[in-house]
Amino acid sequence: YWASMRAGVQNPPLDEIVGYAKSNGWTERGELTASEVIDVARHYGYDAQSLAFSADDLDRATTDGAPVLIGIDGTGSSDPTLKSYNSHMLIVEGVVDVQGEKYVVGRDPNRPGDMAWKWSDIGPSLRAAIVIRPG
Repeated sequence: YWASMRAGVQNPPLDEIVGYAKSNGWTERGELTASEVIDVARHYGYDAQSLAFSADDLDRATTDGAPVLIGIDGTGSSDPTLKSYNSHMLIVEGVVDVQGEKYVVGRDPNRPGDMAWKWSDIGPSLRAAIVIRPG
């Protein structure tokens, strides 16, 4: 799913959106399903639609500095930091290419500091995305 803002709706700060997800227990239990990502999107006035999603799409979405919230199926990931989650939310701030390998750069709300994950580990497990345009 890809969620985009409806015209005329003010965009909330990213920390507020992550806080809302946490207040519902989603990231506290280490899980955020695709439908829960969409619930967060709808709570803030986003429309969601199903689209094919690639590393290039994610890169374009973050080019202007807007973070992207993604919901992944951790059990479908080969990344050891994500495999422990059935479903989980990540905050993506960009995509970088290192010697032909694409990496997703961002934060895991349950871990301190910035992180990077191989696109090949995240891509197959990606279930939902919300583009956040800071207000």
